[in-house]
Amino acid sequence: RAVTTNALRGLSSDQVQSLASDQVANMSTGQIGALTSAQIGGMNAADMTAMTSAQVAVLNSAQIQGLSTDQLSAIDAADMRALSTVALRSMSNAQLDGLTSDQLRALTTAQINSLTTAQVQNLNTDDLNSLTSDQFGRLATAQVQALSANQLGNLATDNLNAMGSAQFAVLTSTQFSALTTDQLSKLETADLRAVTTAALRGLSSDQVQSLGSDQVANLSTAPARSLR
Repeated sequence: RAVTTNALRGLSSDQVQSLASDQVANMSTGQIGALTSAQIGGMNAADMTAMTSAQVAVLNSAQIQGLSTDQLSAIDAADMRALSTVALRSMSNAQLDGLTSDQLRALTTAQINSLTTAQVQNLNTDDLNSLTSDQFGRLATAQVQALSANQLGNLATDNLNAMGSAQFAVLTSTQFSALTTDQLSKLETADLRAVTTAALRGLSSDQVQSLGSDQVANLSTAPARSLR
């Protein structure tokens, strides 16, 4: 740790890559923060796994953007919780797609909530379904609006039911009509009441028939009329 930040910046990518994992783990946060994106990009997967939460916490956007998907996926899932929201938002779609299910589940609700709408829209269905119900329930309305019909139609029931009334209220007709009959039949009545009449009108006759009598009975007057 006696090596100065200036001396570290003078190392080539090959020299950084030659560092042992325990050497990387023992670097100070100041030393980690001083590394250039090219130097960070020269680290191998074992080095990334060896990094501590405190070290991951100081990684900036430029450093994150310099990492390959293999390097990012090597970061310990628990340490991903330390990544700043600014750094997380700087990830490319390919980098975010490259995160493992364990890494995605390890993210805090604040981190999930910080994702850009473009990042959310790019998540594949496996990524979305790897999120916990608590994480999915904390998505901002703008993030929910960014979800595609395909994403919603393939969403696990637990995550769909984790959405609140405010999230259901912003679903468009295209989004809501993408839900399967099985998904619709399991919606909570309070959430169904929040759906706009325009979205309800987009349902097919089979989708309407999949709704339970209790679900229909608890709709407010205007939405109930829209199903006739």
